[in-house]
Amino acid sequence: MSWFAVIGIFSVFITYMYKEYRMRRHTASNSEQNESARATPSLDETRFRVDAQLEEGLIFKVVAARRSRTENQWLSQLGPETRAFFSRYHCVQTIRGGTVISEELVAPSSYLSGYISIGHSEDWDIIQAPGDDRIYVAEGAERNESDLRIEFPTVYDFIAHEISEMGGIDD
Repeated sequence: MSWFAVIGIFSVFITYMYKEYRMRRHTASNSEQNESARATPSLDETRFRVDAQLEEGLIFKVVAARRSRTENQWLSQLGPETRAFFSRYHCVQTIRGGTVISEELVAPSSYLSGYISIGHSEDWDIIQAPGDDRIYVAEGAERNESDLRIEFPTVYDFIAHEISEMGGIDD
């Protein structure tokens, strides 16, 4: 019976360490991007690179291309670049399914009040403030915007980051 307790404690420890590793990896990558002396690509360059990667379908795949507009009251509250993204793509996800950005998932965030969820990455929420294109990754412990540590300028920058983490876009 004590082996079950040891195995249970060990599995909780492993889960905690994995989540901590993912958070540090995202935070470190974001810090490196912010502190980098090199010029960051423009939105048009990032959009072009992400669109090309989505067409290849090696890391992210387009699950559903643009289709007839879904009746979703939250779509009109998204930032302009995110609305443009959803006017082109209905749903994209990583090949392994860990990250999904979908028009059907656009709803109030269950992690942070006042924010809109546009998808999820693993068990984290991909959110943005109404009318703002900045993307945040919320893990659930955040109580306000100052607690959000993982930020990207647009949905395209978030996807480019995820693709580069998997070896698909050279920075």
